[in-house]
Amino acid sequence: MTTADLAAARGVRHQTTATTVRELTEAGFLAARPDPGDARRKVLTLTKAGKKALDTDRRQRVGVLADAMEKTLDEDDRRALAHALDLVERISDSIQADQPCAEQREFNTGAW
Repeated sequence: MTTADLAAARGVRHQTTATTVRELTEAGFLAARPDPGDARRKVLTLTKAGKKALDTDRRQRVGVLADAMEKTLDEDDRRALAHALDLVERISDSIQADQPCAEQREFNTGAW
């Protein structure tokens, strides 16, 4: 994605995204290369360090959520939650199927 694509997908201003992209690039989490179709544009990709940071953050968040669920929910509650998550996934799949933009389907949260 380009900075403009990322801003549009997230529904935020280009300037805000550009600041974040610059900071992430300076930190070594993103790399920018010329767009093969338009050398004036830069395509952003995660670096190995960026992927590792993202994976670490996701694992930590999942761990916190799993611990809270274990402490809070009994077996019946966990089954009900699993069923509810299946329903939410079906709804999400339906929304994404109705959107023709392939880039939006790459993100779990999508642009909607």
